[in-house]
Amino acid sequence: AQAGTPQLDIRDHYDSEDKRYSLTIKQSCPDTPETADKKPFHIPVQYGLLDTDGHDLAIAPEGDDGSSATLLHITRDEHTFHFNNVPSRPLPSLLRNFSAPVHVKFTLEDEERAFLMAHDSDAFNRWEAGQTYAEKLILKNVECLQAGHPISRDDHFLKAMRNIATDTALDPFLKAEMLLLPSESDLAQAMAVVDPENIHKAREVVVKDLALGLRDELTDLYERNVSDADFSPDAAQAGQRAIRNRALALLVKTDQPAYIDLAFAHYQSASNMTDAMAALAALRDTDSHERQAAMDQFYAKWSGDDLVVNKWLSLHATSSHPTTLSHLRTLLDHDSFSLGNPNKVRALVGGFCMGNQVNFHAANGDGYRFLCEMVQTIDPKNPQLAARLLGAIENWRRFDSSRQGLMRAELENITKADGVSKNLYEIASKLLSA
Repeated sequence: AQAGTPQLDIRDHYDSEDKRYSLTIKQSCPDTPETADKKPFHIPVQYGLLDTDGHDLAIAPEGDDGSSATLLHITRDEHTFHFNNVPSRPLPSLLRNFSAPVHVKFTLEDEERAFLMAHDSDAFNRWEAGQTYAEKLILKNVECLQAGHPISRDDHFLKAMRNIATDTALDPFLKAEMLLLPSESDLAQAMAVVDPENIHKAREVVVKDLALGLRDELTDLYERNVSDADFSPDAAQAGQRAIRNRALALLVKTDQPAYIDLAFAHYQSASNMTDAMAALAALRDTDSHERQAAMDQFYAKWSGDDLVVNKWLSLHATSSHPTTLSHLRTLLDHDSFSLGNPNKVRALVGGFCMGNQVNFHAANGDGYRFLCEMVQTIDPKNPQLAARLLGAIENWRRFDSSRQGLMRAELENITKADGVSKNLYEIASKLLSA
């Protein structure tokens, strides 16, 4: 009955003399236009307490008979839970299995996040610890770039990721996901003022550092997950493909010719679409003849299948290569593309404007002009599609003043254009007044 996403502010305390651990959880929810002074929610918090070896402690909170030892019920503004006979300070793993859709504010040191990455028995929290650590590291690097300071290597993060890469008991799917850093769009959501150029640079530095630091481990992962078996969609083979393709993507980020050759060979030997697309995705940001050769071969093979060609168009659109936009303009006249086909427009134009943060938000405004041109060209025949594409700049006020000015100018041009459709005018006007 109440709108808004609750926030949990969590503090902990350990008394080494009494061997007593306390966990205090305070909930709050921001006012919304229809409701102020929100009442407390009933928030289930599934948790675990990890000892110094990373094992879950089987200790129930004080006053609990043990029947709900892994679930805390938050029903008041603030709760404090006490745990007795705790041999050493534990590390809490909170909201396991994503037990409640809330924001959590709980301070952890880098070493503690790395510990959760390596030992947490809950797959979601283990992944979340890694994503939060990586986000913090990349955004710190963004600040360094903005201030003109050098970026330093984070040994704790590299060690934690090495533990992930070498953990033979870890599910291959989870391992592949944990080796994937937060996307540029996710990182942008964490910034008050979005800086797409430095987000891209900072993320690429961390990715390359990770790839170089784990080169041996990634090579081993790639080689150990080669399979000669016939293709099967079962979980075992799918997991092998996932971790092998993630290792390949990272190895290519080292910019070493041997790994670019490996990605090209991976493409040529691919017996399924997953592996072929993974190889193309690994090559798409490289400045190599292998990239063009693989792209050309793929199109020649699949030119008669529109669904597959759309994937090919999306790969072109999302490349971070600085010549991407000029290349996209040539693809507008390619046999594979048609402005009259909404799926192709979404793949190429939408893929660039919504999935290529660094090039679409180029400081010179070329990406915004491209979007405006495409929207106005499409509008007479498909106003609904044109209006949807404009969603690429719906958050224009979250950028720096220069980019805001460039996006505002394009929105104003759309509203003033002769013959603009009602759909497009309405969306552009709303964005201007938001």
